[in-house]
Amino acid sequence: MEKRIYINTIANLCGVFWQGAIILLMAPFYLKLLGKEQWGMVAACLSLQGILLLLDAGMSQVMPRDFAQKKQ
Repeated sequence: MEKRIYINTIANLCGVFWQGAIILLMAPFYLKLLGKEQWGMVAACLSLQGILLLLDAGMSQVMPRDFAQKKQ
């Protein structure tokens, strides 16, 4: 069981890293496609999304588990 937790944690971290890498790799393409002004709007939205994800702090994963445990 403990080994599975470590494997799942590593897989989750790899997924987070992959998301960040894709954003960094696609940014020049979007900048060229959209132009500076429209890219600024996209960057502002992405920044807001990042802040909201930090505020989430894992609650979206913990709350369903807690609700399921309280039902039993």
